[in-house]
Amino acid sequence: MMEDLPGDARKQWADCDVQTLNVGPQAGDTPHEALFPVPLNPLAALLGIRAELLFTIYANATD
Repeated sequence: MMEDLPGDARKQWADCDVQTLNVGPQAGDTPHEALFPVPLNPLAALLGIRAELLFTIYANATD
């Protein structure tokens, strides 16, 4: 994953103070809840690059 980045991009990633992948779904009115499993392979890959996984849930915008 990160080892496939070109040298400059890999160095920039390594130099980051915070290495976060932010997933930001937009909430709706329905369904009341939804499940989004994260398989183990992507979680292991995040651990391998010392990155954290962050979820930002955006409220349903009303007009």
